[in-house]
Formats: sequence, structure tokens, C-alpha cells
Amino acid sequence: GQAQDASAFTGIRLLVKVNSGFISLTANSTEVTNFDYHGLPIAVAADGQFHEVKIPFNAMKRAWSEQIPLNAKTIHSLSIVAFSPQPSNFDYAIDEISFY
Repeated sequence: GQAQDASAFTGIRLLVKVNSGFISLTANSTEVTNFDYHGLPIAVAADGQFHEVKIPFNAMKRAWSEQIPLNAKTIHSLSIVAFSPQPSNFDYAIDEISFY
């Protein structure tokens, strides 16, 4: 739960394989107190292959709160969220997560 300083980096890089469903990534900051963390849907083909995805910090947005920039000095965790507007199956794999 301690904040880590990731300000030396531009964003988050991951290798992800999606077989079905939709996922998003959030960067969880100690400055956000209402759980509306900065996030972005991960758009990759559901083709069963691993894809490199780079998510710049400045592209990540909050869903319902004031749009303030993500402070990369206060990231305490990252979350992968599977979502769907209707009942659905999810099948995905994360091979690697890092900062770039």
C-alpha cells in the first residue's frame, strides 16, 4: 500500500493475451480517495496471441471524478479489471507488466 515513485517512466507496458471478454488497467494512486482511479481499456484482438500494449500515464482518465493528471509519484498498485455491459465469459492472460 505504500506509494512508489514511477515518475521516471512514461507509462505502463504489458504483454497480454485476450481470448474473450474485455479488460482495462488502472493505476491506483494514494491521492485518489474515492476509488475512481486513472484507467484505460486495453484494446487488443481476441486472437489468442500475446500483444505488447503501452499505456501512457497521460492517456489514463478517471471515470466520474474531476479529470486531474495521474501523479506517477503516488502509484501504490495496478489493477486489471474484466468488464462487460452484459453477462459474459472472460479468458485472458498477462505475461508481463512493467513501466516504460
